[in-house]
Amino acid sequence: ILRSRGPRLVSDDVDLETALHKLEVYQIELEMQNSELRASQRTLEQTRDRYFQLYHNAPVGYMTLDDRALIQMANITLAEMLGCELGGLKGASFSSYIHEEDRTAFLARYRAFFKEVRGKSMQLRLLRSNGGVLHVNLSGAKLRLHATDVPTEETPVVHVALTDISQQVEAEEALRDSKEALALNHRIANVFLTAPAEDIYREVLDIILTTLDSPLGYFGFIADHGELVCPTMTGNGWRATSDSDQSFIFPQAVWEGPWGTSL
Repeated sequence: ILRSRGPRLVSDDVDLETALHKLEVYQIELEMQNSELRASQRTLEQTRDRYFQLYHNAPVGYMTLDDRALIQMANITLAEMLGCELGGLKGASFSSYIHEEDRTAFLARYRAFFKEVRGKSMQLRLLRSNGGVLHVNLSGAKLRLHATDVPTEETPVVHVALTDISQQVEAEEALRDSKEALALNHRIANVFLTAPAEDIYREVLDIILTTLDSPLGYFGFIADHGELVCPTMTGNGWRATSDSDQSFIFPQAVWEGPWGTSL
């Protein structure tokens, strides 16, 4: 009986060694796969962190809008530009942050902007939480995102970049004001060079009233003793002041009432 069982014991030992070897190989393979998974996870986390930093610390504001101009996503930069909390932007209507004088134009143009955003841009004034106004330029790209309520479907959205152009707008306004002032000075100087002496003050006043879009005004000079000499007073001007002493010369002592206020 013992002799008949001997070969079977040897066979069992061989099978056991084979199974143990396979288990060791399988364990090594699992450890390698686990190591690869951990490396992939670290890579994904690093990529996520880089994306977070690039998205939220970008020098321009980013937001994602749906077809109703509701904010689906936004970065920290945009929240800082508007002076509000980042969490308060999600789900909010972007139009509520637009200056009321620009809001109607934005809503009228948004459908076309959303339909084909490539190559299009808009300049708007936004309202900051402290009451300040921010001039921005909007440009974007069309994307498709999974809707939060229907994961199997995709919702078209636009990814929008908002660039602060306030300094550019202020510089353009200052340049425009400078050009207008230069043109005004040139017109006035031309009057002094070419107009007869008796017409100088009237023509200069006409230029100023036209520039300021004002129906009333006066123009004169301060004489040596401080009196105001005002040869351009008109009948309308006198009636506006309700002054009974309709003289062209006003001593400094009588600079009260409408004279003191206007001067």
